[in-house]
Amino acid sequence: MRDMMEENYKRWHQHNEQQLAADVQAAQQKEEENAAAQQRRRQEALAAQHRSNQQQLARKAAAAQADRAADAAFKEAWGQRLAQLKQEEQQEAAEAREKALQVQRFQQWQSEHKVAKKQAQQLADVQDALMSQLAVQEADERVNEYSQLLLEETAKRGLSTQPVALHVVRAAKQRSALTPSM
Repeated sequence: MRDMMEENYKRWHQHNEQQLAADVQAAQQKEEENAAAQQRRRQEALAAQHRSNQQQLARKAAAAQADRAADAAFKEAWGQRLAQLKQEEQQEAAEAREKALQVQRFQQWQSEHKVAKKQAQQLADVQDALMSQLAVQEADERVNEYSQLLLEETAKRGLSTQPVALHVVRAAKQRSALTPSM
């Protein structure tokens, strides 16, 4: 019995040893699995972190690129607008210069027209005065001729020519007082 007990004890001990070895092996395997899982989780976390970092960098780069593109578009639009404004300004200045020249030409024409009109009026006035003077001279000559004929006729008849001569002199003075001199 003792042998049997010893044998039972050995079997029990061997079974416990095997169970312990199996438990140790299972614990080691579990620990290895846990370590592998933890390693996988760490790698997945690192990979996720890396992807997140890459996405964030890509978003920042895209935002920076969009900002640069927006700045370039803004600068180009303002450049075009400034060029357009400058062109409009130059066109307005050219139009203002042209209008000023037109006004100046019109005023010069108007001034020349007034001067020409004044000169024409002065010439017409001078011509009228000369015509009037000529008409007066012709009338004076006719009166003088008539007076001379009257004096000669009075002398032929044997009458005194003194009253006729006095009348002729008075009439000549009156005409000369009424006639404007040039």
